[in-house]
Amino acid sequence: MTIKKLINISIALISAISLIIITTLIIKLRGEFKGTINFSVYYIMFIFFLIITVIYINYKIKIKLLDPLEKLNEFTDNISTDKLYSYNLMECSVSKSKHTVKELVKFENKYYELLTNIQANEEELIAQSRNLNKSNKLIETLSYKLESVLKSFSDINKISKKDFLKKCFKTVFSLVDEAEKGTLFELKDGYYYPIVSKGYDKETMKKLIFKKGETFVDIKSPVTDNIEAYIKKIKKGSNKRLPEEIKKVLKNMGSLDDFVMLYAPIVVDNEIIGIISIDSEKDFSEESQSILKYYAQLISHFYNERSRQKKLTNTYLETVKALVSAIELKDNYTKGHGERVREYSMKIAREIGLSEKEIKGIDIAALLHDVGKIGVPEEILNKSGKLTYEEFELIKDHPTFSKTIVENISGLNEVSDIIYAHHEHFNGGGYPLGLKRDEIPYEAQIIQLADAYDAMTSDRSYRKALSERKAIEIIKKEKGKQFNPDIADIAITKVFNK
Repeated sequence: MTIKKLINISIALISAISLIIITTLIIKLRGEFKGTINFSVYYIMFIFFLIITVIYINYKIKIKLLDPLEKLNEFTDNISTDKLYSYNLMECSVSKSKHTVKELVKFENKYYELLTNIQANEEELIAQSRNLNKSNKLIETLSYKLESVLKSFSDINKISKKDFLKKCFKTVFSLVDEAEKGTLFELKDGYYYPIVSKGYDKETMKKLIFKKGETFVDIKSPVTDNIEAYIKKIKKGSNKRLPEEIKKVLKNMGSLDDFVMLYAPIVVDNEIIGIISIDSEKDFSEESQSILKYYAQLISHFYNERSRQKKLTNTYLETVKALVSAIELKDNYTKGHGERVREYSMKIAREIGLSEKEIKGIDIAALLHDVGKIGVPEEILNKSGKLTYEEFELIKDHPTFSKTIVENISGLNEVSDIIYAHHEHFNGGGYPLGLKRDEIPYEAQIIQLADAYDAMTSDRSYRKALSERKAIEIIKKEKGKQFNPDIADIAITKVFNK
């Protein structure tokens, strides 16, 4: 029930009770004053006065209480909680009239004070919500960028330098919004050569070779951990130091002037060995500058790590070569065997058309294939008679010894399986695992053939060297048995018969 209804009912009840009381009194007094007073006139006058009084009271209650309450109620009903901050509360005030009830004015002031506080809090919450939305979008962006960065480096130790640089360059372009074109240059023998590029014609890029000191920019060699990225606006006149031929190439590429360059050095051992640059018609943001800085640092660390690994591998390789020499000293009949097997194997691999990476693996594996013989007693290696079963079993362990030695050497562990399988036969009759056909690493099949050919054409403690012709005849007979027939055919026709 509303206040208005409650008041109207109350006034009606009071009026009815008053009417009943007055009517009763008039009836009682009518006999006493009969003939002297016209009670009907008085009764009508009383009813009229009562009606006027009720109307007046109703009017006062309406303007002082009901109307303000109704206005306040209407404001409360119409107000939208999600747009409270947009309301001007003072314009909605119901207490402007001096006739308003004091208690209502006090209530209204407290009510609007509460709404004002809510309004202020809502504005703050809305601002915080907007900031939170921006933060969420930023987090999503950073999360995507972090994921891209992590993907760039997930297989850093497994991929080649060129593939790594391509992946880095691609990721940089996905993270730097302003990026339009770009190139990664590597410094070799005093010249910057383009290694990876995007947005430029590949054939044109091959002509873009800078001499050190002839670039758009000068960079002092920083420490790897302190590499910074720089922004430079290339205007007309910025390329005065460039040779005319380079200017023509840049003009054909659309990168002679009027563009913005974001660039950073690639540093190894505190010396600049390359530059990564991104070109755009737009200005680069600080975020983009930071991204290129971190990638330049990462690429520099990659180069440094590969350089360190190369040095470490070379050191270990020299150590293992010394072991090979030590083995050859133990076995008077195998001196130079590793080098000859290496030479034969690489020639066969090239004739077959293997990749440079595969040939490099064969190069190392062929040289070190017998390093495990250091674990075989010298008297067995140099025995002139037939080996006993036990002695031959010990000889058969040398691939396992070789694998154990090599797989623990950084940079050489990738060829350990090739070395381990170099005595496996194509038909499964070899050792140590009895592998056959495609189960045997292809590189190991090449080394196995080269090893057998050199062993047959060299003097051994148990026999004299066979002629090359005789060795080739044996290889032909063993095609499909001991040797891969395809590899044997290529070796016979293009390597051993030359």
